[in-house]
Amino acid sequence: MSKIDIAKTFAASFSQATGSVSASSYSGLIRFVAILLVIIAVMWSINHFMGAEEREQEGFLNRLGSRLIRIIIGLCLFILILIVKGN
Repeated sequence: MSKIDIAKTFAASFSQATGSVSASSYSGLIRFVAILLVIIAVMWSINHFMGAEEREQEGFLNRLGSRLIRIIIGLCLFILILIVKGN
């Protein structure tokens, strides 16, 4: 059995077991939740590792926002490269 046959068999059995819900919908949901959790973890870690004196300064939200945007853009580019390289 080739990989394509195994994938088709799995998709058909998954659809039968869940009452005609495709496996790709669950895959997309799991991928979305995983990316969401990574973004939340990055936000938490940046906030956690900033010192208390850094948080008390006036431009705290600007620095936090710029760091988050740079990291999220980097993660999106990394995921995009993985997707493009995978195909």
